Amino acid sequence: MEYEPSGLSAVQNLGLDPIAFAGAVQIWVDNNKENINPKGGTAGVAFQGHTYTVTYTVNGDMTVFFIVNVQP
Repeated sequence: MEYEPSGLSAVQNLGLDPIAFAGAVQIWVDNNKENINPKGGTAGVAFQGHTYTVTYTVNGDMTVFFIVNVQP
């Protein structure tokens, strides 16, 4: 599954490095493919010693993971 950084502004608003955060999200996606809800949901993504709540959606064939929002 591909990761699409559509929630980039939320990442930047938290003062996080978007490229490094994208790497953390990709690791979560790769490790949790079977747990990804096809209707979207939330994920706890570990990054730099914290867990961020990532609200996500996916496309119809489950090949692209879109970040909608990120919260500390």
